[in-house]
Amino acid sequence: MIYISLGSNMGNRLSALRDAARLIKTNILTHSYESIVIETKALLKEGAPASWNKPYLNMVIAGKSDLSPVKLLEALKNIEEKIAGSRYKERWSPRVIDLDILIYNDQTIQAPGLNIPHAELLNRDFLLHLLALMPEEYMPLIQTNSSTAPSDGAMVRADEYAHGALEYAGLFDKSFSLAVPIAGILNVTPDSFSDGGKNSSPEMAIENAKQMVLDGAEIIDIGAQSTRPGGIEIIGAEKEYERLAPVLDGLKDLDAKISIDTYHPALIRRLLKEYKIDWINDVTGNLEDDILQEISAAGCKILTMHSLSVPPSPANILPHAQEGGAISLLKEWGRGAFERMQRLGFSAEDIILDPGIGFGKSIYQNLALIRQMQELQELQELGVSILVGHSRKSFIFGLSTAPAKERDIETMVMSGNLASKVDFIRVHNVYDHHRALIANQLSL
Repeated sequence: MIYISLGSNMGNRLSALRDAARLIKTNILTHSYESIVIETKALLKEGAPASWNKPYLNMVIAGKSDLSPVKLLEALKNIEEKIAGSRYKERWSPRVIDLDILIYNDQTIQAPGLNIPHAELLNRDFLLHLLALMPEEYMPLIQTNSSTAPSDGAMVRADEYAHGALEYAGLFDKSFSLAVPIAGILNVTPDSFSDGGKNSSPEMAIENAKQMVLDGAEIIDIGAQSTRPGGIEIIGAEKEYERLAPVLDGLKDLDAKISIDTYHPALIRRLLKEYKIDWINDVTGNLEDDILQEISAAGCKILTMHSLSVPPSPANILPHAQEGGAISLLKEWGRGAFERMQRLGFSAEDIILDPGIGFGKSIYQNLALIRQMQELQELQELGVSILVGHSRKSFIFGLSTAPAKERDIETMVMSGNLASKVDFIRVHNVYDHHRALIANQLSL
């Protein structure tokens, strides 16, 4: 078994790890398993610039490969260059991505530029911890000369060695899961259904967006118009811009993608000209062809949602008598949306479909869709992505009487079920989602 460490302390660190892990699992390793992600302080040489002192995210991938150690190292360096854009010249400097071979089967190699096992493995407590968390099938043996081992120079299971060698206090600062990318919800509205007023000033919104990224959001989805059921004020494109612009001004250097939740063509055009926008989130699923073509031409992804009305109405839902249930209608809708978006210039990878939990469905249909989400795999096979936005929504009232802002437990349990079936989840509570997804991953 081969063990590769991945580290990042520049840019969108989780996304860099995710991209590297995908390339490793696709092109290098078979029968692979990826660890959780932990954040540690940077390891610095004496006299290093203060700008190098950026915390690292670290993980390990285990698997099998036919590549020789030398060819494997070369392949990893190519991945580093592909993701970071260039190779690093100075040791210890910050890295968008840093890949190292820790263990290569039972081989021992000492050569210029290649030491196996990794020369510093026994000095990297966080790596030993990640190895010790591996499931039984992937549990490595550690070659050690430590006095904490049963015998000098013995081959010891990683979990046995770690138990005797590690001090857990201060071992890592944060932990994350790569189970599914998370879009954090940033409502800059006074009347959102669960967090209205939380971002009542641009300064508060900017601070909360930055915190969500630190908590593990890879996308920040910003909305300035509430779409909650009943009693909302439709404010129009100009008012939305007034709410969005100062927030976007403060997030220009954010290490995450920016998604704008709006359906106003005039606002979309203006924002695409003035800011770097990565996604447009259309909750109507019904933007006109001309603005969709402009979104595509700008190199922006389109997130299009299935809905029957905005705001949603319990009187306007999918028919319950539909053969195959609501999921069959969603698959038909998704195929139509895919064909339309491709016709208007979007590549499959720039199309994200949202089945619209809470929009145009009854409580029972929403719960059925959550259970049946794996059936949308046939849409994913077209090359599109699936995003689910179920966080704190009113359909949860069918199984819990908790008020909207207290529905994170139900949301997180559903997220754990959805993580292996969809490409993104859109949630309010990013920090606790990572905690839940980690626990879910390590208990399977």
